[in-house]
Amino acid sequence: MKPVHHGVVHHGVGIVASDMHDIAIGAERILVYDRNFFATRMTINLDCPTQAPLTVTASEEGIVLHDPHTGSTHRLNGAAQQLWELCDGTRNLAALAQEIAVRFGIAPADASRDVKAALAQFGDAGLIRTSGASARERELLTQAVAAAVGTRSGQPPERAAAADWNALIQLAVDQGVLPLVHHCVVTHWRDAVPPLVRERLHHLFAANAAVAEGFLAELLDVVRELTASHIGSLTLRGPAMAHSLYGSAALRQFGDLDIFIRPDDVQRTYDILRRRGYEFRSRRQTDALAVRSTAVGAITVDLQWALARRVFTFPLTLEELWGRSMTVDIGGVSVRQPELSDYLLILCAHGSKHCWSSLIWIADIAAVLRVWRDEVNWKVLLRRSAAGGGEKQLLLGLRLAHDVLGAELPAAVAERMRSYALEPLIAEVQRALCATGKERSFQGSFGVIRGGIFYIRTRERLRDRMAHAVYLLRLSIVLAFGLARPNHLDHAVVKLPSWLGFLYYGVRLVRVTLKWGVWLMRRGRGLPPGPRD
Repeated sequence: MKPVHHGVVHHGVGIVASDMHDIAIGAERILVYDRNFFATRMTINLDCPTQAPLTVTASEEGIVLHDPHTGSTHRLNGAAQQLWELCDGTRNLAALAQEIAVRFGIAPADASRDVKAALAQFGDAGLIRTSGASARERELLTQAVAAAVGTRSGQPPERAAAADWNALIQLAVDQGVLPLVHHCVVTHWRDAVPPLVRERLHHLFAANAAVAEGFLAELLDVVRELTASHIGSLTLRGPAMAHSLYGSAALRQFGDLDIFIRPDDVQRTYDILRRRGYEFRSRRQTDALAVRSTAVGAITVDLQWALARRVFTFPLTLEELWGRSMTVDIGGVSVRQPELSDYLLILCAHGSKHCWSSLIWIADIAAVLRVWRDEVNWKVLLRRSAAGGGEKQLLLGLRLAHDVLGAELPAAVAERMRSYALEPLIAEVQRALCATGKERSFQGSFGVIRGGIFYIRTRERLRDRMAHAVYLLRLSIVLAFGLARPNHLDHAVVKLPSWLGFLYYGVRLVRVTLKWGVWLMRRGRGLPPGPRD
């Protein structure tokens, strides 16, 4: 490859300019190619790398890539630009190296080594998409979260620097633990993590912190207005819990604000939220979703006047929750929250409802055990959970915090766990825990039916199991009818007159059976399964 004039690495290929300086968010930086450093990081997943969705601007020295999510900006010189533009998802490392070798007239072995090193740096900077985290990244993620919440040692693993941090960061975002990973890296793993990764984590953390502070400010304003109108409110999880549990709302990611009110106050609360600019998107018998645009983006309020729908029976009532609730002062506003024992019951019931599909829910349990362990009357909590039919869910959540993140369990809890066979549930959660964003749904990667069956297995009382089983049966029938309904693909197979339209159900049955048969056959032979519908 011909030398690049700005920051040429003369002993190798000048894929990326070697000029580097630390600057604030939004300013330009030039990527650095350091062969000696990246020689230790050749395990990054480079299977057909694809460009990340970035804003591209031309410059005299190459192109400028801007990440709208973090505000970070990177300038690539001409050689780096050509490599990045070749990352279109159709070329693997060998194809990229061959193309670079031809374009710049260098030996294929040199091109392969230098392209691989540059792609590793592209990954650290978030310039290419990740193709998925391996078992190593998943293990590192749980170690980082455990170190952040203080349940395990902060000693950095030896393989931290060699990890595919591009994949790990995306996984952390999907699992809701990006702020905790940043906290671990800054506090414990600083010298073991590449500088570009640390800077990228800093940008992501700062972006999330701005959103978190906006969510917290909105929550306090809503609570203040409700209080002024003599409407009692009770907040759950979200920025209020993060403030109490982690010491800062910035150490947690948020999707919405959970606010409980009494049924008699529903209409007046609607009026208050509408005056604040909220639009109601959905309403059910137990809750409603309201959305408002703010400076930090859309904020959703999940307004609830029941703990759950009947198919998800909770181990306590809303009246019990109100009666034992406590107030905490946040920014001069009195915010009402569940008392500690009730909070644990709710967190464990919520996690079981969603099949424990996010690591942050397990981290919350582990943090509660570390921060409030000595303040909880465990015998009373176990007795209360058993009376409400939620003991198995409680023990499952506590056991996950111990097994996944190393949280220390109280003796009374460890003794009581022997009464339940939790191991099969634990194994299922651990297998499905770190699913990618594309695989995630209401129950994570479990899916509707399997997730419903998992939830049934977390209940110890027959009546709670039967209530959800009936719901699941009805849902299965609805899904079956939906799958059997002919679509445009079935109509494209054969043209039938309208009076024979019922025959399309048979066409669909044959077509889908053949399609799935081919899919299973190809899968059994180790071939790409192809598309499904």
